[in-house]
Parts: sequence; C-alpha cells; structure tokens
Amino acid sequence: MSDQTLLIPTILEHAAKWHADSEIVGRSIDKPDTMNRTTWGDVSGRAMQLANALQRLDVQPGDRVATLAFSSFRHLELYYAVPGFGAVCHTINPR
Repeated sequence: MSDQTLLIPTILEHAAKWHADSEIVGRSIDKPDTMNRTTWGDVSGRAMQLANALQRLDVQPGDRVATLAFSSFRHLELYYAVPGFGAVCHTINPR
C-alpha cells in the first residue's frame, strides 16, 4: 500500500526522482525517419515550465484544457503539465 495518492503529477515526480536519466524515445510526427530522444528528468522540467506558462495565460486550477495532437514528447509534457497545477486535461484524438 502506498502512502500517497496515485495522481498524474505524483507519477511524474516518481519518474523524475528515480528514473531521471531514463531515455524516452519516439518518432517525430513531422519527420517519420527521425527519432526524438528525451529523459524523464527533462520531461519533468519542461512540464513545470509549461504549467507556469499556462498559469501566466490565466489558466486556473479547475479549468479545462483540450489538447489536439498526435502522440509525441511535447504532448507527454502537456499531459503532465496541465493536471500538475490542478487544471483538467482533455485529450482529443485527431483521427
């Protein structure tokens, strides 16, 4: 049994703490022959920056943020940034 609640932000905190250097590899949407590489530590840092940017744009806790994007590391960062400060992330499948 865990001592903390299982929330999206705590999943990223765990990954950044224990797997910061673990690589995340994915294909580029724009250039399918190109691989994008990042780490959980980098994703965590950029998700926090994105959360701050959204708050500066007056997105408040409880607000809904819709995302329309293919799976990419940028979308992964958004997936963690939005609930990280209490807003609700709605992913919309472009297909």
